[in-house]
Amino acid sequence: MDQKPIHVIFAEEDTLFRLMEIGLRRTSTPEGEKALRYYFGEEFSAPLRALTTMADRLELPREIETTYVRTRKCLIAHCALLILSF
Repeated sequence: MDQKPIHVIFAEEDTLFRLMEIGLRRTSTPEGEKALRYYFGEEFSAPLRALTTMADRLELPREIETTYVRTRKCLIAHCALLILSF
C-alpha cells in the first residue's frame, strides 16, 4: 500500500503528547524519555518498546513529522499551510 507522509500538529506541550510522538515517530526523544520516567519510573524499556513498535502494528506511514505549536497564532498558521498543501 502506497502511503503519503503525514504531519501531526500538537496544540500544546504535554507529557501525553510526547508519548504519542514516540509512537508516531518510532523513536525516543529527550522530552519523550522525561515523560516515560514521569509515568513509568526509571525502568521504562517495556513501555518504550511498545510505543516505538505501535505505528508499524497500526500500519502507519514510515514518514511522520510532528510539530508543537506554542501559540494560537502559530496553530492557525500551521492549519492554513496544511489546508493549502492539500
